[in-house]
Amino acid sequence: MLAELVEKIDIKRLVEVAGYSPIAWVQRLGYLLELLEEHEKADLLAEYLRTTHLMPTPLMPGTSIKGAKKDNRWQVFVNTDVEAEI
Repeated sequence: MLAELVEKIDIKRLVEVAGYSPIAWVQRLGYLLELLEEHEKADLLAEYLRTTHLMPTPLMPGTSIKGAKKDNRWQVFVNTDVEAEI
């Protein structure tokens, strides 16, 4: 679904809205945007996150992170498979 909506994301408001959201949500969104090769948008979120204290977070909340690889840029434990339908 994100792949369909990503073109409608207002890049100027993306970071503004991120400031009102839990950091973990921003981390997950950045990770997913990067998977979709939306590098400009992902880079803006990464820049915003540099001003915060990141805590490692699971990509899928409520699911074990045992054996999950951690994406170091986003501090996200990739504990589920994501299929990007572009």
